[in-house]
Amino acid sequence: MPKKKSNKLVIKRVEKLVEEEAYYAEKLHNVRYSYHHYSPDVQTFYVWQELDSPLPVEHYMMESLQDKVQEINPRYRIGILFQGDHPSDLEDEDG
Repeated sequence: MPKKKSNKLVIKRVEKLVEEEAYYAEKLHNVRYSYHHYSPDVQTFYVWQELDSPLPVEHYMMESLQDKVQEINPRYRIGILFQGDHPSDLEDEDG
């Protein structure tokens, strides 16, 4: 049980980091993104590019976030989900 609790604390910590870095990214790069989820299988935290983001989110814009996340654990990575990556956006056009 302690491991699950520590994982939840890490996820909350990363969510806060994403929120802070997203604020700065909006000012510096004119992009909008938010925390989406953590995948323990690949040790990756995913952010979701907001649909109203003026520009596409790119990995170089998230270097500061990546560095901060890797201070928590060097194996952690940041991934970006774009419009069309969300399961509800992948519905069959016929039905």
